[in-house]
Amino acid sequence: MSLHLKAILITSLGVLLMSLESLLIKLTSISALTFSFYVGIFMFISINTILLVQKKEKIVFVYKEGFKPVLLCGFLFGVSNIFFINAIKTTTVANTVMIFASAPLFSALFTYLLYKQKSKKNIFVASFFIFIGLFIIFLSQLGSGDFI
Repeated sequence: MSLHLKAILITSLGVLLMSLESLLIKLTSISALTFSFYVGIFMFISINTILLVQKKEKIVFVYKEGFKPVLLCGFLFGVSNIFFINAIKTTTVANTVMIFASAPLFSALFTYLLYKQKSKKNIFVASFFIFIGLFIIFLSQLGSGDFI
């Protein structure tokens, strides 16, 4: 199997799982904090299990030398997960996933603004179509909502 085909399959599986996760979040009645807590615990256990199995000798070094970045990443992931779950619960899944899909475009913008690194032409083409999609999604909802 070629590397390109493998990447496409992994990406497709990720999108499928993310779509199912969003629908399951929408169906549950638990709070975003509770849901994020359980997701965080299971991620912590699974990542550390993989580290223990594959890089047993390096796990102590990772936590000893990189404890602050690990804590910061964990905190930021937790906050973003809470916002994501609240977005799923307060708006449609399609809106949230579309906004979430636009994140790499904002990364390209921030990369240019902070590091003066220019993006390829296909990023601008994708940005154009994603912003058209966002416009279409939000056009029907302008003025028909509240602050949440």
